[in-house]
Amino acid sequence: MLRSIGRRLLGAFTTNSRRAARRHPRRQLKFEHLESRELLSATSISDGSFEVPSLAASTFQYAPNGSPWQFVGTAGVCSNGSAFGNPAAPDGSQAALLQSTCSISQSVYLDAGTYSLSFMAAQRAGQKHPQEFTVLVDGALVGMVTPIGTAYGSYQTANFTVAAGTHTIQFIGFNPLGGDNTAFVDEVAISPTAGSIGDGSFEVPALAANTLQYAPNGSPWQFTGAAGVCSNGSAFGNPAAPDGGQVAFLQSNGSMSESIYLDAGTYSFSFMAAQRAGQKNSQEFQVLVDGAQVGMVTPAGTTYESYETSNFTVAAGTHTVQFIGFNPSGGDNTAFVDEVALSSTVGSINDGSFETPALAANTFQYAPIGSPWQFTGEAGVCSNGSTLGNPNAPDGSQAAFLETNGSMSESVYLGAGTYSLSFMAAQRAGEPQYQEFEVLVDGAEVGTVTPTGTAYAWYQTPNFTVAVGLHTIEFLGLNPQGGDNTAFIDEVQTS
Repeated sequence: MLRSIGRRLLGAFTTNSRRAARRHPRRQLKFEHLESRELLSATSISDGSFEVPSLAASTFQYAPNGSPWQFVGTAGVCSNGSAFGNPAAPDGSQAALLQSTCSISQSVYLDAGTYSLSFMAAQRAGQKHPQEFTVLVDGALVGMVTPIGTAYGSYQTANFTVAAGTHTIQFIGFNPLGGDNTAFVDEVAISPTAGSIGDGSFEVPALAANTLQYAPNGSPWQFTGAAGVCSNGSAFGNPAAPDGGQVAFLQSNGSMSESIYLDAGTYSFSFMAAQRAGQKNSQEFQVLVDGAQVGMVTPAGTTYESYETSNFTVAAGTHTVQFIGFNPSGGDNTAFVDEVALSSTVGSINDGSFETPALAANTFQYAPIGSPWQFTGEAGVCSNGSTLGNPNAPDGSQAAFLETNGSMSESVYLGAGTYSLSFMAAQRAGEPQYQEFEVLVDGAEVGTVTPTGTAYAWYQTPNFTVAVGLHTIEFLGLNPQGGDNTAFIDEVQTS
């Protein structure tokens, strides 16, 4: 039997809950203007704002010399107010121009790693067709952009991985529809992206208010089929984005994916998701890493809620995360996704306070999807005040429940060593017998618990020793005396 711990164990545990995640800001890509740096590192673009050579006001010049960029064909630099009618540069007073089929390039020394390029771009006003351009690194395509309008918008390439050395960055005017068409480019910057999601809030490309776009280019995400980005107030009736002013949408069987470089280790993805209002059926979607499913989500309603995948373990290298619309009931159904974030989970329980998915007040749900826990049988999550009669959760507003022989499990990456599990547990009030449950690691029992009462108390398993790797933690309802008996569990932690 386990002993009840009458006090909180301080300093020894971490809880990877949504609430904890909000206390610790996520890492996000930060792009700096070159002019603000006193020293240029090995990962810097030279003159990303095209301020050299300095042109006279209201002029332009093809292939100017004295620049770190190499210009080929009808490419060059223009100052504000030039005859091209270029909008004012977002940084400084000059921008690059890509007219018709042409190119600009620069050789940059990069340390070995994974990077992305960001920049601002706009179309020339009054031209018959939009200009399109590609972005290449060492001749390999990392982005294709058709600037949305004549005002500058933000764009970002897909992630790319390089060895240490000198690499060539190239912007090539593509001009697929022919004619005299021009795009302007400014604020070119490069940033390392190892372990980061590029544009997890889907703010690039920046759409006009109240619009949507299928498969937009200029994003680090790749969209396939009926998937894309929508701004607040679009015809989809999407609720306002929880972060920024745009979200992704997965309509029917549409999908989106991104390649990211990860160090060897164990990770999980978190995100916000919601259903489209007024549709006949709910949209469902899968989350996959390198083709293996790590989560299946049916957003609970038309307001954004938090979801988290199961833990997954990868070797060092480039890996593909994919969100695929599943649409099992058929019809025109759509889900919205925002705030996609990646977390390292070595040694941590994912969502040990059972806050995802977020349930409506006073409800419970058997085997909810969108949780890193796997529930079997009569097990699930309940919010405070549910008809199960659960006491208020000690952390957050939700707890897990094990009814009769229900079980829940999670895979956790642990370094080689000795650990124990701690958690809070309570009985359901008014039941004829007490619920009892086992705690197992990789199928081996490490403790048996009979919560002492209907108020939460602390419990801790004996120590157990594991080799480095992925291990399965399971809570299994035993219900030895039969009947409808339930225990509640919260704040599951490793130490």
